[in-house]
Amino acid sequence: MLVQGIDYHWAPELMGDEEEMIYDMLSRRHRWATIANRYNTHPSDNPAILAVAKYALYHEGMIERQELLQGLAPSFRSQNSIPAMQMISEVYLRVGFITMSQRNAFEAMEGIPNCNKSARSLYRLVETNLITGQYEVALKYITILEHTLMYRSWANKMRRLVEHPQRIRNHVFYHELQLVYNATPDAFF
Repeated sequence: MLVQGIDYHWAPELMGDEEEMIYDMLSRRHRWATIANRYNTHPSDNPAILAVAKYALYHEGMIERQELLQGLAPSFRSQNSIPAMQMISEVYLRVGFITMSQRNAFEAMEGIPNCNKSARSLYRLVETNLITGQYEVALKYITILEHTLMYRSWANKMRRLVEHPQRIRNHVFYHELQLVYNATPDAFF
């Protein structure tokens, strides 16, 4: 019997290990204190976990910005699984490396074995394209997210921001990142 609409393909090497998935879930929920505590009790040499842990430690005031930025250069080892790329994308966005965040979100989405799209990656691509002023591209992703149950409301809010870019000035997070992006030469692309 053919079941339409189900297209599963499991590729364990792209899913990351349990530790990566835990840190990914915590970073997605912005549980920075939990990440910092977990990392302090169980350090890891995984580059993606190290990056998200460093950001958590910085966010919690335990390290300085310079220490956070050391070791954030992209490496193949830090981008070896979908959760790792999602975590790296989160950290890059938070520190103002918008195009690197965008690249990792895109790579995470394109790394999905069955070629489906990730709503989480689309969400990040909307954010990065909004920040970089690529409003037409952001609208393309917003249109896709408007057809989802979980992201519809957020996508509608983002559509209003994209259609009226002057409103971004009222959004503390995106406006601050847009100022950083516009004032910094893009050294990565």
